[in-house]
Amino acid sequence: MNILQKIRKRYLKNELGQSTVEYILILAAVVMVASKFRGPLQNLVNTVMGKTTANIEKDLGSE
Repeated sequence: MNILQKIRKRYLKNELGQSTVEYILILAAVVMVASKFRGPLQNLVNTVMGKTTANIEKDLGSE
C-alpha cells in the first residue's frame, strides 16, 4: 500500500470531523429559518424594544 492510500484510509476512518460537519449543518438550518422569519422577528423585537423604551422614559419622567 502506498502512502496516499494509507492517508486516505486513515482520513476516512477519522470521525473527529464528523461533529464539525454536524454543527455546520445545524448552523445553516438555523440561519435559513431565521432568514425566512426575519421580517416578523424584526417587527417583534422593534415592538418590544419600543414598549420597553416607553416604559423606561415614563418611569424616569415620573421621578
